[in-house]
Amino acid sequence: MAGNSQKLNEGELSLYSMFISQGYVPVGVDLAARVFQVCYLTDKQKIKNKALSREAFLDFLNNPPVSQPLMVGFEACGGCNYWARFIENLGHKYRIMPAASIRAFLGLQKTDKIDALGIFKGTICPSVRTISARNEENQTLMNLLAAREQLIKQQTQSLNAQRAMLYELGEICGEGAAKIDAATDKLKLSLEENHSEAICNFRMIAEPFKANRDALETQIKQIDLYLKQYAKNNKTVQNLMTIPGIGVLSAVTLYAVIGNPDDFPNSSICSYSICGNRKSG
Repeated sequence: MAGNSQKLNEGELSLYSMFISQGYVPVGVDLAARVFQVCYLTDKQKIKNKALSREAFLDFLNNPPVSQPLMVGFEACGGCNYWARFIENLGHKYRIMPAASIRAFLGLQKTDKIDALGIFKGTICPSVRTISARNEENQTLMNLLAAREQLIKQQTQSLNAQRAMLYELGEICGEGAAKIDAATDKLKLSLEENHSEAICNFRMIAEPFKANRDALETQIKQIDLYLKQYAKNNKTVQNLMTIPGIGVLSAVTLYAVIGNPDDFPNSSICSYSICGNRKSG
């Protein structure tokens, strides 16, 4: 079934007919921010593979050019959860497929049309593994954990930049905010006592650094307090915290990553999905 032929072979047509008999018309979509490549078979069994603007794609979903609801297939990507929920709310069905699973259906050349056709062929192939969409609550929880991680990175970057500045001015200090603040105050006092012309510049550097770090620290603490309250009100997170070595943050992260445990056929696959090799997309 591999390749990028613009025609379906007998086996593919048989799989396509199986979906039709179940009441859904398969559609392959190469998702994007503004231009969507859509591939499907018309009522006359001809492949239609065309680019649609975001507005046209919305109209396509709301008013499909076929007589039955759609089975919309697309690769796992940043926008796949939103589109899966949107499609399901319209009465259609979706198939989110890992990018690696679609690779076998693509040709050597890479174009939007070839990708959409490959996704279409993956959609009608029952052996291709699918992924359930995250609901909005779970997705925003993942976003919150990512935002917390980003704030911590910014905090570390700020500390490292301030420590490097002190080193350039001859002040050596250890790691950590307390040691950096102490070294900053020491150098500022030295510049003031020596009536250095650099004191004004130094203050304009040190004060924003400190204010920025304090603001980041406040934001991180607010998120941590929220996560503690979230864990307190969530039974699944509470159960995860009974595992030795699992605290609030680890339990919430596990809960967010796992999503719906019913999506996994057994505990081994669930464990591998968390701890095994994971790729984006």
